Amino acid sequence: DFAKVKFVTAKVLACEAVPKSAKLLRFTLDCGEEFPRQILSGIAKWYKPEDLIGRKVGIVANLAPRPMMKGKYVSEGMIFAADTADGGCSIPFYSDDTPVGARIH
Repeated sequence: DFAKVKFVTAKVLACEAVPKSAKLLRFTLDCGEEFPRQILSGIAKWYKPEDLIGRKVGIVANLAPRPMMKGKYVSEGMIFAADTADGGCSIPFYSDDTPVGARIH
């Protein structure tokens, strides 16, 4: 089953806090596809939206879209993040020379 998961790089085009949520950030991502992808991630406690714009992250690209916030938003994937020893969150970032949509192995 693990081999079926599609991991790719994506560039953060926009990022903002989700109104009425203390946890969620809403990302607009360029994944090398025709249209940008929207992903919601519960990392607002550890990252400011303005610090993520323009960065390249890893995502799971082939998850079924998931309605969130009573259907007001739809999340179309998942951003890679790891738990830290202090209970925080750490996102791995890719360098500028890594192409958008590159397969992650």
